[in-house]
Amino acid sequence: MADAQLHADGDYRAELARWTTEAPRSDGIPPDHLGPGGGAGTLTRDFGQLPAGDIRWETCPQLAVLTTRDDQPLDWLRAGQAVQRVLLIATLYGVSASFLYQPLDLRDMRGRTDPRHHRAHPQMIIRFGYGPAVLDTPRRPVSDILETA
Repeated sequence: MADAQLHADGDYRAELARWTTEAPRSDGIPPDHLGPGGGAGTLTRDFGQLPAGDIRWETCPQLAVLTTRDDQPLDWLRAGQAVQRVLLIATLYGVSASFLYQPLDLRDMRGRTDPRHHRAHPQMIIRFGYGPAVLDTPRRPVSDILETA
């Protein structure tokens, strides 16, 4: 539902188009780097485009929701550290991971908590599974983002 709501937003689609372009650039996600599609009803993100090829992810991935007690900057930092550790361990075991950010992008979803966890604030939804390798995305040079005194 969140994905459909976001895709109905023209500004959202325009931002996706800016980050998923075939034009030569040092950042963003080129269309041929998107990885497999999920097909109808599959939990994946498509960045507003259909990936090339017929390769598909498995149909029964594992989902994890990373939560924190509060929703403050320190919690965001700790959540980021936890994601880093989880991704490194997943990589060690050959497990692929992708982020399902759509529900978290909607402002009304950020304030919701899991009824089973009275004080849990969702910070990230991660899809774990096995799939084919995908190409690395371009990165900006460090000199473009690092400020020196």
